[in-house]
Amino acid sequence: MGLEELSEKSITQISDGERQKAMIARALAQQTDLMLLDEPTAYLDLPRRVETMQLLRSLAHIQNRTILMSTHDLDLALRSADQLWLVTTAGNLAVGTPEELVLQGYLGEAFSSKAFEFDAITGQFQLNYERRSPIICRGDGLTALWTERALTRLGFAPVENGTTLQLQIDEDPTRWTLIEGDRHWVFQSLSELTDHLQALQ
Repeated sequence: MGLEELSEKSITQISDGERQKAMIARALAQQTDLMLLDEPTAYLDLPRRVETMQLLRSLAHIQNRTILMSTHDLDLALRSADQLWLVTTAGNLAVGTPEELVLQGYLGEAFSSKAFEFDAITGQFQLNYERRSPIICRGDGLTALWTERALTRLGFAPVENGTTLQLQIDEDPTRWTLIEGDRHWVFQSLSELTDHLQALQ
């Protein structure tokens, strides 16, 4: 929706996302050297959040504006911000580039709980799933990668050895062969495999 369309609508008739975009447009129109924004990506869907962050980053770098914003969208902040200000668990202020705060352990300390933790290797949050059985995965390529992600989501831990539960992932044709002792099952889709695994006790 463009600014012309927004101007024709009453503020009470537009969605939260449209209202958020209107507020951002108003801030941009003021042409100030310093912009203070409170959760500018709130209520926006993922593509609009990315577009907004790219626009703000462009304004900071090309037009030399200083943009200070609060956000709970940590993933986008890590990818877009030149500098982060983070209130630590001790109540102190840690300041630095996103990479510095990761390397100094501040992000891992601030964003971890029994349910999830910040993975400093991938720069993403990892959910702490309830653990089930270890499983040996054999296969390569994108199908194998996303199969391992599905297994982790279900609580199975992919390992190199030490278990009788094995999964062979073939690309052409795509199929999954699950082996446990002298029994085996062949699945033609990942959803068939995950349905079967979820039924296992």
